[in-house]
Amino acid sequence: MKKLISVIGIIVLLLLSGCDLGAEHKNIGEKSEFCLISETIVIELNMDISKVNKEPISVALGSGDGFDWAVNQYDDIEIKTLLSDDDKNIINRISTQSPNYETARGIRVGDGVAKLLDLHKEDLTHSQSPEAEYYLFDPEDDIGFKKIYFYIDENDAIHTIVMEDGIDG
Repeated sequence: MKKLISVIGIIVLLLLSGCDLGAEHKNIGEKSEFCLISETIVIELNMDISKVNKEPISVALGSGDGFDWAVNQYDDIEIKTLLSDDDKNIINRISTQSPNYETARGIRVGDGVAKLLDLHKEDLTHSQSPEAEYYLFDPEDDIGFKKIYFYIDENDAIHTIVMEDGIDG
């Protein structure tokens, strides 16, 4: 019964956030593609952080290039926000190394490259340097600058997921 209540809660969160459970993976819209989902919360790029029902462990403030921002550190996720003209803190970067969150397509930290490639098919670009290896999801039909980085470890497993709206800040 407890698991059923959790599943219902997740569905409600997804519907309220715009993350569409029923969408075919290939046809997931821009809004739903750029969110991380846990059992209790949906965190989406360009969402006001006040909708995130968690207390940060720490908040670091900064500014530059005409932007003011805050980096909110939680126990399992980091969220960077930009201060908007109407005094809202709009999420512009989400980063996690926790398997507690998954993308709209069901990818989470710990998943292998094979699953990532299967669920994203031709939508990924691979990059490798001495410092890092990652796959980049950067849809051509995206009007903005939103991207998802899937960082890969030496065992071909995802160790970090980063979503960002490429606005400087």
